[in-house]
Amino acid sequence: MKNIRFMRHSVKQGSFIGVEGLALAQTVDATHVTDLFHSCVLRTAQTLLAIVASQGLKARIHPPIEEIGNPSMFEELATIEYRDAESKGHDSLTAFMMAFYTEKERKPFRDKALLGLKKMFDLMPDGGYGLAIGHDPFISLCAMACGFKAGSLQPLEFYDFEQDDDGTIRVITKD
Repeated sequence: MKNIRFMRHSVKQGSFIGVEGLALAQTVDATHVTDLFHSCVLRTAQTLLAIVASQGLKARIHPPIEEIGNPSMFEELATIEYRDAESKGHDSLTAFMMAFYTEKERKPFRDKALLGLKKMFDLMPDGGYGLAIGHDPFISLCAMACGFKAGSLQPLEFYDFEQDDDGTIRVITKD
């Protein structure tokens, strides 16, 4: 059995985590974590480093996981419809659903995010507990792929995922 807490990055200022976001990230309890993950986008690494620095963690920090967030994923996501929905105040998951109407349009995003989740589980030892810092809507899409009725996440909100010995992944809690 393995577990991953898949958390949205902290509060950002522009493309980076600002002073408020760093302070909030330092309040996250991660003392039980064995493995640490983040995406290729700087704000996830900044969030993770603030958590690590505040607690002196000795967990394994893995290289960035491209499938949970990289510049090309955000370019694909940033359609006119998505940007329009965001500009009207919709959260990232709702904007995604409005921009990508059909299951066929949504599937590549969900599959890539789920591949990233599986990759993280594969890098962990049996009995490991991971903390992954990523982005919404990709975290929520992973939860949906596991059959969970997911909603959009705010900064530092998360879903807890569990992988059984047979490889089955499910959502066990939501913050």
